[in-house]
Amino acid sequence: LEKFAIVAFSPILLNLCLIFAIMFLTDYTKTPAHALSIGVTMAGITQFLWLVYSCRRVEALPSLLAPKLTEHVRKMLKLIAPAALGAGVAQINLFIDLIFASDFKDGVSYLYYADRMNELPLGVIGIAVSTALLPTLSKQIRMGDMNAAYHSMNRAIELVTLFALPAAIALITIPEPIIKVMYQHGQFTASDTIATYRAMVAFAVGLPSFVLIKIFASGFYASENTRTPFIVATICVVLNLCLNLILMQFLQHVGLALATSIAGWFNAITLGILLHKRKLLIADHALKRRVPRMFAANVVMVGVLIPAHYALTNWLNASLTMQIIALCLLIGSGLASYGIAIIGFRAVDRGTLKTYLRRSKR
Repeated sequence: LEKFAIVAFSPILLNLCLIFAIMFLTDYTKTPAHALSIGVTMAGITQFLWLVYSCRRVEALPSLLAPKLTEHVRKMLKLIAPAALGAGVAQINLFIDLIFASDFKDGVSYLYYADRMNELPLGVIGIAVSTALLPTLSKQIRMGDMNAAYHSMNRAIELVTLFALPAAIALITIPEPIIKVMYQHGQFTASDTIATYRAMVAFAVGLPSFVLIKIFASGFYASENTRTPFIVATICVVLNLCLNLILMQFLQHVGLALATSIAGWFNAITLGILLHKRKLLIADHALKRRVPRMFAANVVMVGVLIPAHYALTNWLNASLTMQIIALCLLIGSGLASYGIAIIGFRAVDRGTLKTYLRRSKR
C-alpha cells in the first residue's frame, strides 16, 4: 500500500520495550541479561499487535484461512528461501567475524561496538531506500516500463550515495571523538576507544557497499530473480572466511572487520555488473554527472572536519558535557559544509530529493 512509516515504527517499539525492561525489571530478575530477554519477548508481542492494529485500520489484515500449497504459495516459497539467505549475508559475515574475534582479548566487544556505529547509516539509508524501492521497481518491471525502472534504480543509487558516502567518510575522518564521546565512560578506557575506532574505520570502508547491496538486490528481486543474489552472497561468505584467516594474523580484530568490508565491495560490484549485463541497470546521464560532484562535496567536508577536529581538541578532552558539545559542533560543521558543497556543485536535483523525503514520511 506504499505506507512505510507504520512498519518503520516497529523497531522503535523494540527499543522502548528493552529500555522498560532494563529500567523496571532488573530488580526482579537474576541478572540484567534476564530482564533484557524478557524485554525481547515483550517487544515481539508488542510489535505484532501494533501491526495487526495498523493493518485493520487500513483494511489490509488478512483473514485466517487453512493453509494450502497452491501454485502461488509454491512460487513464493521458491523465491523467498534464497532471498532470505542472500539478504542475511552481512549478518552471516559478522557472525563469522565474532567467532574469530573470540580469539582476541575483548575482540568480540570491539567489533560489536564498532558495528553499532555502522548499522545506524545502513539502517536509516540502505534499508529505508531499498524498502521503498522494491514495490515501485516490481510494478514498473511487471508493466514492462523499463525506462521508469532505470530511472528509479538510478535515483536510488544517487540517493544512497548522497547520504551513505559522507557517513562513511565522516566515520573514517573523525573516528576517535565519535567513539570516545559515545563509549569512553566507566570501565571503557582510552585503549578500548582506540581498538574500537580502528575496527569502526575498517567497517566504514565497506559501508557504501553494504548500502548498494540492498539497492542492487532489489533490482534482482523485482524481476523475481532471488537465486543470483544468493549465489553471489554465498561466494562472499567464503571470501570473507578466507580473508579472515589471512588478515587476522596481521591486524587482529581489525582484520576481521576489513575482511567483511572487502567481501561487501566484491558483493556490490558483482551484483552491479550482473544487473548491467541483464539490462536491469543502465547509468543515465544525471547519475554520471552527479556522483563525481558528490565525491567533490565530500572532499570539501573532509577539508572542514580535519581543522575543526584540531580546533576542538581541548573541548574533546574536557568534561563529558563539553565533549558532547564539541562532537555536535564537529558533526554540525561537517553536515553544513557538505550541504553547502552539494548545493554549490549542483550534485543533487532538489525536486527529486523533496519527492523522496515526502515519500519517506508516509
